[in-house]
Amino acid sequence: MKESIWDGNSIYFLWFSFYFMLTAYVISLFTFNMLKAIAITFTIYLILLSLAFTPAGEKLFKMLNGVRPLYTNREKEKILPIFHDVHSDITTRMQFPQTDIELCISDSLIPNAFAMGERTIVVTKGLMESMTEEQIKGILVHEYGHIFHGDTRAIVFTFIGNGILNITMVIVRKVLRMLIKVMDSFCVGWLGTTVFGILGATLRMTLFIIEIIVYIVQECGEIILMAKSRWNESCADYFAYYMNYGEELVSALYDFELMANGRTLTIEEQLKVSHPHTARRIGCLEGWLGVSMD
Repeated sequence: MKESIWDGNSIYFLWFSFYFMLTAYVISLFTFNMLKAIAITFTIYLILLSLAFTPAGEKLFKMLNGVRPLYTNREKEKILPIFHDVHSDITTRMQFPQTDIELCISDSLIPNAFAMGERTIVVTKGLMESMTEEQIKGILVHEYGHIFHGDTRAIVFTFIGNGILNITMVIVRKVLRMLIKVMDSFCVGWLGTTVFGILGATLRMTLFIIEIIVYIVQECGEIILMAKSRWNESCADYFAYYMNYGEELVSALYDFELMANGRTLTIEEQLKVSHPHTARRIGCLEGWLGVSMD
């Protein structure tokens, strides 16, 4: 198993550095000083990352994902005893990095669960209603695996990096397009057409090149990070097996497999899917469990 956020998650931080440097480069087009642009970018990143790993930041992530606390007695009676059993078992048997894990709910009727931030595990109403107690335990332990491995923290880094880059690009587009309009308005007469026409064309080419670079970086980043996400899912499956919840997770995955729409994915979709094929996950778990196929 991975022992820390850095063990196996370095690709997230590598791509975070790409976002950082690309953002700094774009800012340098306006500051005309790369060191100053790096200092500005570093300050922005430092502030946002510091906020992201606070209770307020975790709360914001919950709001963005439509996640809420358990309100009703039915919700609490259904899921909290299962959650407490799993939490007690894990924290008793190993030194878990976060002991104050919070269980939340999503109102989605699609059976699903996910971990987010530093200490939040989310289950959907669809999962609560369609899975047995033992299956839910297997799924919860899988999500504990993501927190234990630091996967959710690493994802925050790339989320912040990509978000800042996108916001920067929105500002750059507006500024450059405004400047292009200004250049076009001065294209009067031979001198105006020559001078301001060249300046306008240069700005258009600059915007085009930046757009292409950002598109390539983000597309490549998505493919690479989704490949890493699929690996993280397998590691979280192994965590469930390691904690003796492999059979429960296999049972849940068999039900997930029956719920799948069975549509054949395109090559692009296969490259960008965040989870391994369910049958492959089942096969790996059954292999670890030594399940006989006779």
